[in-house]
Amino acid sequence: MCAGMLMTLIFLPGLIVKGHTASLKMWGVAAYLGVFPAALGYVLWNYAMSRLPVSRVSSFLYLVPVVGMSIGWGVLGEVPTRLSLCGAPVAVLGVYLVNARKKTPGLPVPVLETEVAELN
Repeated sequence: MCAGMLMTLIFLPGLIVKGHTASLKMWGVAAYLGVFPAALGYVLWNYAMSRLPVSRVSSFLYLVPVVGMSIGWGVLGEVPTRLSLCGAPVAVLGVYLVNARKKTPGLPVPVLETEVAELN
């Protein structure tokens, strides 16, 4: 997170020069976009990580572009390309396959006679 902040420091001179011309509403929008989506994302991510296996939760990251494309299409009127429309179902199917597979029972763990003797 700090590395991302360091990368944006190249824009600091422009912010100092033109930042005073921005309205209070624009500063509020920038603060809102910086705080709420990030905070909500971290809270939901940590909530999911505390209740599900990492392998299942991490597979949902593949839905981020699909959700972004859908929001852009529905809210902003951005028309997705054919490649995006072909790739979205592939991503959704991949997440479904990872999370809907049948759980196979694990192999029994062999117990040594010495371990049984130590328990008694």
